[in-house]
This record gives sequence, C-alpha cells and structure tokens, in this order.
Amino acid sequence: MNLSPERPVSALELPERPSRARTSRRALVGAALLLWGGVLWLYAPARRFDYVDFDDGVYVSGNAHVLTGLSISNALWAVTWNEGGNWHPVTWWSLMLDGTLFGARPAVFHMVNVVFHGLNAVLFFGVLVVLTGRWWPALAAAALFAVHPLRVESVAWITERKDVLASFFLLVSLLAYLRYVRRRRARWLGSSVALYILSLMSKAVAPAYPLLLLALDFGPLDRWASAPWKARLRMVVEKMAWWIPAAGLGGLVAFLQWRAGTVASLADTPWSSRFTLLGLSACRYVLQFFWPVNLSFFYPYRDPGGWTLPGVLALLGVAGVTFAAWRSRRTMPWFFSGWAWYLLTLLPVSGLLRLGGVAFADHYTYLPHMGLSFILAWLFAVATRRIPAAGRVMLAAGILLVLASGSRRQMQFWQNNETLFQRAVQVDPANDLALTNLGALRAQQGRIAEALEFFERAMAAGSRDVLLYFNAGNAYMTAGDEPRAEKAFTTALALDPLFVPAGRNLGLLYARQGRWEEALYCLQTACRLNPEDAGLFRLLETVQQAAGQPSGAP
Repeated sequence: MNLSPERPVSALELPERPSRARTSRRALVGAALLLWGGVLWLYAPARRFDYVDFDDGVYVSGNAHVLTGLSISNALWAVTWNEGGNWHPVTWWSLMLDGTLFGARPAVFHMVNVVFHGLNAVLFFGVLVVLTGRWWPALAAAALFAVHPLRVESVAWITERKDVLASFFLLVSLLAYLRYVRRRRARWLGSSVALYILSLMSKAVAPAYPLLLLALDFGPLDRWASAPWKARLRMVVEKMAWWIPAAGLGGLVAFLQWRAGTVASLADTPWSSRFTLLGLSACRYVLQFFWPVNLSFFYPYRDPGGWTLPGVLALLGVAGVTFAAWRSRRTMPWFFSGWAWYLLTLLPVSGLLRLGGVAFADHYTYLPHMGLSFILAWLFAVATRRIPAAGRVMLAAGILLVLASGSRRQMQFWQNNETLFQRAVQVDPANDLALTNLGALRAQQGRIAEALEFFERAMAAGSRDVLLYFNAGNAYMTAGDEPRAEKAFTTALALDPLFVPAGRNLGLLYARQGRWEEALYCLQTACRLNPEDAGLFRLLETVQQAAGQPSGAP
C-alpha cells in the first residue's frame, strides 16, 4: 500500500507488484486454505498428546474453574485471578469454553491451539498481502512462520493458548488498522483498538504495538515520507488510541508481576546483566531461526555477570542491523518493517524485565519470528527473481519440508511428561527443573532410587527450588533415610518459611522419631499458616495425644 507518488528504488527491491485487479481472489482464498490445511496436518499428532506437569495442571487439568466450564462465576474469577502476576481473562474464557463444549479431554485443548495457529498463519498471510500486494512471497513468509520448529512449544503446549490467542487478536487488529489507513473510517480504528485490547487481555505480548504501527507507516505503507508535517503529527497522535490500553493494561500486568515478585529486582539482576541478556536474546533467536536445534521446554537462567564481551558484541550487532534497517526504510521497506516487528515484539521478553528463573523460551519467538519470516521471504524473492518460477517453488518447498520435518520431530518430545523432561536433560544435563520433574515422576511411579538420583543431580546443579527439596525429603523418608529427609525439609523451609507442606512433613518426621517438642512446633506453625486445613488440625491433635499433651488450638 504505497501512498507516496515517488520514492527511491533499490536493486534489492522486487519488481512492481501486479495490480489487485489482476490478483485472483479465488487464488488467494485457495492459497489461504492450503496454508491452513497444511498447518492442521502438520500439528495433527498433538491430538494424541497428554497434559504435561508444567503449568497444564494450573491452567486446565487441575483447574476446577476451567473444567466446570464457562459460567458467570467462573468468568468473574478469570478477571480477578492473577497468580504470579499473570492476568489474561480472555485466555481463561477460551479454555472454559473448551471445557463447556468438550470436557476435560486433552486432545480438544491441543487441537484448539492447532486451529488458532492455523488461523494465525492465514491472518499473517493476509496482513502481508495487504501491506505489499505480492501474494506469493507473503504465502512463503506465512508458511515459514507456521512450520518452523520453534512454533511447536506454543502449539503443542496447552498452557500457551495465551500465545496463539493473543496473536490471533493482534493480527486481526492489524488488518483492521490497514483497513482504517485505506478507508479513513473511525469504525475501523475503533475495531482495531478493541481487538488490541482483547489481545492484551489474552496475554500482554505486544505493549509496543503502537510503535509497530508507526514503523509500518514509515515502511511499506509509506505514509510518512511524502506527508506534510500536520499529517505526520496526526499519525503520531492517532496512535494514542492504542497507547492508552497499552499503558493501562500493560502497566497493570507489570504491576501485578512486580507485586508477585515475578520480575527480578535490580539487586538480583543489574542493568548491565539485563542489557547483556537483551543483546544475547536478540542474537540467539535470530540464530535459532536459521538453525533450530537442541530445543527444550526450559532454559535455566544463568546470570551473565554484568557486561561480557559476547553481550557487548551482540548489542553492537543488533544496533548495527537496526541502523541499516532504518537507512533502508524506503528502498527496502520489507527489511525495515520486518526488523522493527522482530525487535518491538521481542522487547517484553528480551531480558530487560527478567521473569522468574527462565533465560530464554521457544514460545517467546511466536510474534517476533513473524518479522524475520517477512524479511527472509522477501530476501528469497529478491535473490531468486531471475530463477524460473518452477525452480523458485521447488526451492521454497524444499526449505519448508525440512523445517516441517524438524517440527514433527520436535513435537514428539511434547507427548507427555516423560518425553518432555527426558529431552530437556538430553539438551542440558544440568537442567535443574527437568531433573526435579523427572525425580517427581519417578517417585510417583514408586521408583524411589531413580527419583533420588534425579533429585541429587538437581541439587548438584545448584537448584534453589522449594519443590525439589520437598520432594527429595519425601523420597528420603520413603527410602528410610531420615537424616537426609530432615535436611531436605529444613532446606525447603529455609528457602520458603511459609511453605506449609514442608513444615507438616518435617513435623511428621520428628513425631516418628519421638522428638515431640520439635514435631509440635512444626505442626502448630503449619496450622497457624493454614488455619482452614482441617486435616492439619486433626494431625496436630493426634501428635499431641501421642506426646501426652492436651489437645487444643495451636
């Protein structure tokens, strides 16, 4: 959508696009259906996958609000729930609707994710067609995004309904904005803003979305270069319609995460480490885009230790590419817009606001890699423009088939807990979370010796996870190793004095050893911390009677 009468022409530009009149609507619809059908086929094995013990219990399998379905009370709960600082009521409503219509079967939740991913691929295709008028590079970019192995986590992991749903509303919002640019009707602007709000309420993945719209004005929309200063000012001011919900809802989520302690403090992660992570993240995700190997569900955070040479070089590289993209915004608008898309959508998860114990995540690339797909598809189109059409199609199809086979292989690791956690340990033998979860899985299977081996490897890796020491304490008790069980429970309470299950089990251990005073202290403390647990009070009374003390309130 070039609104400028003239602009510089680069040797790296595609030939003039055909007019829309010559682009068959039937061909576009056929291409969209082919894309959607291909995505459904590629990710169809997800229908046989189980829940995984990595947040799926919180979001679906152990959540009574979701499993009882969509109702007024559950819908209100979704608005008020913000454990860990997460606030995404629209995602909850979506999961509740699945529960209402289909029950608790994991296949349904998986396949709804797949359907949304397919729709997102089609919407991304539509956005690029409207932006550029060239449908075959747009189709290549959308297919590249859709079949890439880094998409597997967002699609095969039920918990990441947040990603696919938020991206769905964001892409529809972008289409409405493009319609507004062309028609200048207030209803399209209002529709775009409303859809953006729904995206933020699904997951606040794009707080910098208004800047992305401005980048598109600079790039393929070409609204800025030939516009008088009043029109430029109007373009900036009109973005306030998106900035208000971005600041309001994005600020709300940031506040909730800060209050929950999810965001690392500056004392834990200084600015030098954060900017180092920013550079490393931006470069890492570009490298993974071209070489997606050794993928895992969890990459433990390891403090880079402030400014490092790799971090500084990565930042300089990102700055250099950004400068080149800005200089080429008129001659190669696809490069400028694609890079702006990548950086602006990566920013919230780049490490500047470090969340929890995770350093990187595959699902963080869901939106950013749309920008890189945009760049690569257009670069491919430019580089192969002298090759016959049949040759271009075969080359592109070969690349997509290689990526699709990688996605099929990566999907195998998301079948269940065993495959997921074993794969993570294969990628990183010191992955403490995967080791902890494998230990818990072995303990559930009654394989206590193997469970303890995994727990001890996680401890050796330096884990400070309360659940690790709690589960290890239980396993040591089962194995009859009471001294190590006591040490594990004591460590768990040192990490989190409010963790009631560790205090309860330590009290039971002391009671088993006849250390009544210590047992009563632990159980009385647990009762004070959790006064609504009737089972705890019954246990306390039993121990008081065994100790020869009168029963009573703690």
